[in-house]
Amino acid sequence: MNGYQTGRAILILVLSLFLVPGIALALPDNFWSHWGDGKAEITSYELEIPHYREPRKGQAVLIYVTEDFRADKQVKIESSNAAKTPVLKLNNVRDFKTGAYPYHTMLSSFSPLAKWELGDSTLPMKLSLSTIEWCGNFYSQLNTQEDDFRLTRHSYFEQEADSVFSIKKHQDGIFEDDLFIRVRELIEPFKPGSYKILTSLFFARMRHQKPLWLKAEVSVEKLKERYKIGRKKYQVKLFKVKTPVREYKLYVEQDFPRRILAWEIKYLDQGDGLTERAAMVKSVREPYWNMNRKSDNIALW
Repeated sequence: MNGYQTGRAILILVLSLFLVPGIALALPDNFWSHWGDGKAEITSYELEIPHYREPRKGQAVLIYVTEDFRADKQVKIESSNAAKTPVLKLNNVRDFKTGAYPYHTMLSSFSPLAKWELGDSTLPMKLSLSTIEWCGNFYSQLNTQEDDFRLTRHSYFEQEADSVFSIKKHQDGIFEDDLFIRVRELIEPFKPGSYKILTSLFFARMRHQKPLWLKAEVSVEKLKERYKIGRKKYQVKLFKVKTPVREYKLYVEQDFPRRILAWEIKYLDQGDGLTERAAMVKSVREPYWNMNRKSDNIALW
């Protein structure tokens, strides 16, 4: 890092201490010098995802970006005088077809980068899921409350429609929908061991279930062989996360910024060995929200 980059990183860190309530988390030294540049990391993947017990071809995109959040309302901040809490946002997009009709899904998670009024945990303060298919729409949202989590759902299915219920908190619990941030270790190390894990909003939707707390076993290893994606080879850390219903293998590059190169999710709850697979195609950094002209197309495939 040159003198300019070092100075810029220090400035960003100092500003973050003044702009957020409480104290900034002890993030890795290179966090803000990379993630404070006003750009999003956009990575595309070729996707194979089982649905209705058959593998489907599709595409996935992981979009990581920092932004200012209003923690009291748990929304993107738009009021100039409101207290700001920086978050790392991940939009996890999966698009695929089942026979005649398509699915368009996006799961968003918002991980705090500073202490806030409901805690200093790096557990996301909010999750939201939207799915669009030719049958109809579905939306669910998990918000952190003082004593529990509140899950709100709206669906065209009768038994899911317009429901609100609470989910208890577990000390040191993790979210399945947060694994795609945790394995990159951008905020803190993801240590091997046993965890309580709240099952995914995405898989709850696809199975027409409610999220549940289950036990998860996490292991990590550095692969001796370089992992090949296309023509490139990477040194990789392999994270394995096993629950009673799914088994993850997440292949993460060892070098910063530790992108997810590929993943496999074996569906243990379906009993026939069906596995979701994805492999990276392309990764770019762009301020996509400002790119709204015809000439601003981003080629991801």
